[in-house]
Amino acid sequence: METRNAFDSVKLRSLAFWMVLSLIVIIIIMGTRGPELDGPLGDIILMILFYAIIVVWIMWKFKSFHVDYKKIIGKFPPDYKWWWILGIVALLILFSVGTFWLLYYPLSFIAPSYVNGVLNETSFYTTADTTSPLAYNFLIVLITVLVAPVVEEFLFRGVILQRLAVKWGTTAGVLISSFIFGILHGDILGAFVFGIFMSLLYINTRTLLVPIACHILNNGLAFGLSFIGILLGESETATTVAQFQSGILYALILLLVTVPIVIYFVCKNWPKKDTKLPYFA
Repeated sequence: METRNAFDSVKLRSLAFWMVLSLIVIIIIMGTRGPELDGPLGDIILMILFYAIIVVWIMWKFKSFHVDYKKIIGKFPPDYKWWWILGIVALLILFSVGTFWLLYYPLSFIAPSYVNGVLNETSFYTTADTTSPLAYNFLIVLITVLVAPVVEEFLFRGVILQRLAVKWGTTAGVLISSFIFGILHGDILGAFVFGIFMSLLYINTRTLLVPIACHILNNGLAFGLSFIGILLGESETATTVAQFQSGILYALILLLVTVPIVIYFVCKNWPKKDTKLPYFA
């Protein structure tokens, strides 16, 4: 079977059905779990289950339609300037902070209780949550910093982007796959732009290793900054909605600085009409 025909055979409707069915199962599990799973252990199990479902679907479809994993991943780029991803991640984090404020600022007047809950979410467990916070935090970091980037890049850039690009063209593939990626994350606009950046890195380098490394660094820095906040005692003081609203000026400054750079990067690296997808390069 030809590679292009094999990729044509991968239907995203199947993935959507698979994920909806899995979501129903997860909701049932969450609704019926006992006290022993009501907490960190239950959260960990659900995270593992979520990513395991995606991996199983990918393996199932690739085996059924003879899609080559090696062509999805691509070759290691020996001459790639890896330090570039430091600047890319820094830019995306600052941009994401600005878009988060932009999204939640008007919402803070409409649904202040919800925004207050979002502002005071913590990435780490404490002794108030479990008797073994170190073990659970290690698992959370492992899943979020390593497992999630690999699985998500494989799914969104390796599969969804290329499937849509084969059907509707590269531009549609980049935009739609990034939009789907964005709506599945809390900061929709920031995640959407992040998805575009990862798509462009994948197409231009022809290897999934670069966006995976960028994604790992992004999630790792996010956790690192959260951990530094805990060390500085910031987690002990709740952030109020009023404090959040007072910071809108800083968010606008961040956007004024980062938006032009984001636009420049996207325009400079946008694939040409004759650019081949990584799988067919």
